[in-house]
Amino acid sequence: MAVKWKKSDRFKPELILKRVAATRTRKPDGIGSSFAGFELDYSLSSLISMLEFPAAARDVDPAILIRKAAAHDPDDLTKESFLRELNRQLTAELSQRNKEFHVLTSVSFDKQLDLGSITVDKVHIRFFGRSHPRKYLSHRAALVQDKRIPVRKDAPSYNQVIATVTAKKPEHAISSALRAIDLHRALCCLLCNSQMEIVGDSWIPINSIRVGAIHT
Repeated sequence: MAVKWKKSDRFKPELILKRVAATRTRKPDGIGSSFAGFELDYSLSSLISMLEFPAAARDVDPAILIRKAAAHDPDDLTKESFLRELNRQLTAELSQRNKEFHVLTSVSFDKQLDLGSITVDKVHIRFFGRSHPRKYLSHRAALVQDKRIPVRKDAPSYNQVIATVTAKKPEHAISSALRAIDLHRALCCLLCNSQMEIVGDSWIPINSIRVGAIHT
């Protein structure tokens, strides 16, 4: 259950890590590092493509994990030392206790439909029609009010959804819940999409069933 480098002569992670190391400065307290410029940002996608993550890490954001490993590697960011630190960070991430989370979002099923509930990939998805239960409304409204990026509200016809999932952290819960919802609506789209859009209005979505804009 460890992260590994993919075996390929095409991959040269040591060259990328050397460039990242040249921008790294240890913090005065010795805990973590800062990085000058954007070399680490530019290198993230390349490093992710070179690494093989275990199934247990599928809800962990690999970019965040790589940033932590690059910042806390106690050595010189060699191919070996970076991988050791990456696995240490992953172990710390996965060692946290599981908790139950309720992820609130919406799907473009008509709000009048009584769709009940369904379990997809261990995620319990419940449909509530026009509104989430009252006990969630004020907290969700406060989160939306404090948003940093302007978000357009869902169309009033959308069906409100709660996905209940067991996860270690909120970001893991969001990832797992949205993956299950996307799988469910993808299967529905196989039945509901009348045809693939080849010509016509390019602004009209191809999929009949779409996920809402706000997830809390």
